[in-house]
Amino acid sequence: MENPGVKWGLIGAGAIILVALIAYVYDAKFYLSYNGFAIFLISIFFLYKTATEERKLRNGYASFSELLRSVFLAGVIMTVCYQVFNMIMVFLIDPGLADMSKEVALEAMQKMESILGEEGYEKAIEDIQAQSFKPSIGEFFLGLASSIIFTLIPAALISVIMKKEKPLTIDTMKHTPTDPEV
Repeated sequence: MENPGVKWGLIGAGAIILVALIAYVYDAKFYLSYNGFAIFLISIFFLYKTATEERKLRNGYASFSELLRSVFLAGVIMTVCYQVFNMIMVFLIDPGLADMSKEVALEAMQKMESILGEEGYEKAIEDIQAQSFKPSIGEFFLGLASSIIFTLIPAALISVIMKKEKPLTIDTMKHTPTDPEV
């Protein structure tokens, strides 16, 4: 595959889904509680691999915009695949995940009771109990859009870190006359 964004995006998506499945098989609550951090780290690794290969294809040099295009594409592919996988998990494989997700959120809130204070804690618990954890199609697309926007942040950071401009030489400099000819 010639496009590193597509190549590493698909490989990364496969790795993310595999790790998510392993986490789910290990324990559904573990999948809901800690899977996000692992997914983030895996994504960062594959975004880095994309930038590395993009720069290699360009003989060791790539501008920020060249890297960002490829790295962001990889991030979008991983994000879309993972979000579709989550929808399949919630709607087809284990519809009980939505209710379990609510339980996990309530347990996490109980751990934060001392930080929130009694009034804040009760309000947070009421909000969680009133919320549906089974997303609608509209919520799915809204979540997907926000995830894609969030993907831009690590993609831009990696692109800034990995960019390497070609050094200026006589051959690469553009001729721009500074004195008008008389």
